[in-house]
Order: sequence, then C-alpha cells, then structure tokens
Amino acid sequence: MRTYATVALATRQLRRVWRRLPLLQKVLGWIVALLIIVWIVANPASAGDTVHTWITGVVTFLRHIA
Repeated sequence: MRTYATVALATRQLRRVWRRLPLLQKVLGWIVALLIIVWIVANPASAGDTVHTWITGVVTFLRHIA
C-alpha cells in the first residue's frame, strides 16, 4: 500500500527528472502540436465539433460552480 510520503517522494523525483530534460519537453511539445495539426487537417469537421464540445463542457462546468 502506498503512503502519502511514498507518493510525495516519487512525485518530487519525477519533477526533478522532468526539469533536467528540457530537450525532451520540447520534442514532446512538437510531437503533440504535430499530432493536433494532423488531426485538424485529416478531419476538420470532427475536430471542430470536438473543440466545440470541449468549450461547451467547460462553460457548463463553470456555470455550475458559479
């Protein structure tokens, strides 16, 4: 069973490793951006519907907590 201390230690270690890998961060960022562009170009109608659904969901969520 994992305790809070174990999870906190693992999280701290992951943060330390992630900070040391700026090149990996950039590469992953470019990969994600490229995949989003391919998704939009491949099926713009579906991408637009999905983004509209996300925005509607966020607005609905914000209205419920206000």
